[in-house]
Amino acid sequence: MHSFIKTSSLLTVLLLLPLSSLLASDSDNEEEIEILGDKVASIELYPDLSMEEARQVIVKTVLNRSWAIVEEDEEAGIVVVNLVHRRHDSTLYLVYTTDSLTIHSDSWRINRSGERMRRDHPSGWINNIEKDVKVFWQRRAADL
Repeated sequence: MHSFIKTSSLLTVLLLLPLSSLLASDSDNEEEIEILGDKVASIELYPDLSMEEARQVIVKTVLNRSWAIVEEDEEAGIVVVNLVHRRHDSTLYLVYTTDSLTIHSDSWRINRSGERMRRDHPSGWINNIEKDVKVFWQRRAADL
């Protein structure tokens, strides 16, 4: 069931959001992730982890909650995830540093055929990610 949700989430993202809407080009012709949606959460984390350790915490958190990773930019510290569940199509942009996480949400309430009806940020899902990140962050720091 979870693999079906992950697969359908990724397919929905690929069908509904053209890749060009997620990317913007800079002067070096490298593709960067354009952060869409509203800032819905920001947390400071202690102690500092390396960027790679922070990325691992973020990835572990979202995968444990059945989110599909759509795109990553390790250098910029961005992970884009999507989850389509019940009547929500939610894309989150998780922007991280060695000591913080900011979450932006481009999320929609959808009808049965998958058409976007209105913006609707899944506050419960976002709260769960925040809570899990804090726990996994502390565990990772304790392992060091």
